Amino acid sequence: YNDSRMADPAKTQKQTGNTYDREKALFYENFSYGDYYGADLKQYALGLQNIYVLTTGSTASSSEAVINGLRGIDIGVTLIGEKTNGKNVGMEAMQSTIGNYTYLFAPITFYSENAKGFKDYADGFTPDVEFDDSQYLLGDFGTSDDILSKIAFLWIVNGNKPNLSMSRANTFGTTVRKIKSKSDRTPVQYNGMIAFPEDKN
Repeated sequence: YNDSRMADPAKTQKQTGNTYDREKALFYENFSYGDYYGADLKQYALGLQNIYVLTTGSTASSSEAVINGLRGIDIGVTLIGEKTNGKNVGMEAMQSTIGNYTYLFAPITFYSENAKGFKDYADGFTPDVEFDDSQYLLGDFGTSDDILSKIAFLWIVNGNKPNLSMSRANTFGTTVRKIKSKSDRTPVQYNGMIAFPEDKN
């Protein structure tokens, strides 16, 4: 609902299926915190000035929009892990019935831009501390065996950016062990999910 979309409410209403309220100049859209797009969510603000985000190559789309959006309002966002996916565009699905067939089209129709106008992250966001934890047999998320959480925790507590490499993971007091071969690719259970570490050898 940027300026170009709001310039023609009738067209936007047709495209989105949301009803336009002329009196409020807003589109009616149900969501968890209110009934109108643009509802004031300040009462839910946590007052955070810095956040730490754990990333992988699968960190994409809405996750990247949160990263970019927070940076647009001067909240410090520190990334730990792998470079993100780079999905800075989105789509709106349109359905069309022709004869006995119904087709669903989902063309890319918009890009994500933050309050400062930044949108160029198609190559992903590079982490402040780069670390690929897929080569390690890890414990549950958030435990002392979770390297990325440990890095974030130590950075927050000590106030210093960690200096580490893949070979120095145990510097952080973790009990993880590196995957050496395919036979070592033991499945790990994370809160009900089973993960097989990727073999990159």
